Amino acid sequence: MTITHAISGLERVLMSLLLGMMAAITFVEVTARFIFHVPLAHVSEFVPNLFAWLTFLGVSATEKSGAHFGLNLVPKDAPTWARAPAAARLLGNGIFFGVVAFYGALMCLLSYTKGET
Repeated sequence: MTITHAISGLERVLMSLLLGMMAAITFVEVTARFIFHVPLAHVSEFVPNLFAWLTFLGVSATEKSGAHFGLNLVPKDAPTWARAPAAARLLGNGIFFGVVAFYGALMCLLSYTKGET
């Protein structure tokens, strides 16, 4: 067994533990709030942090297995006639994400000026 296999196994175990902890924390919080009428306000802060860790570990695991979504900008081995549409798609995606980023920044600025969080 190589060290890569050991790390991959450890990643999978850690992801399983994190998911189980998230489910348990959420269950305990909901049960405490609605059955015992005792809100556990600070406990709910753990779940988003655990979710972030789970996301990063999941990205690592999917990248190792080759299942992660990828984007070839313009394939090098593509024939000449296929490079123009690939470049056009790249340009279109760039314009789309640029517009989304611009209006997202405007929305953030607007809510900042209004004092909203």
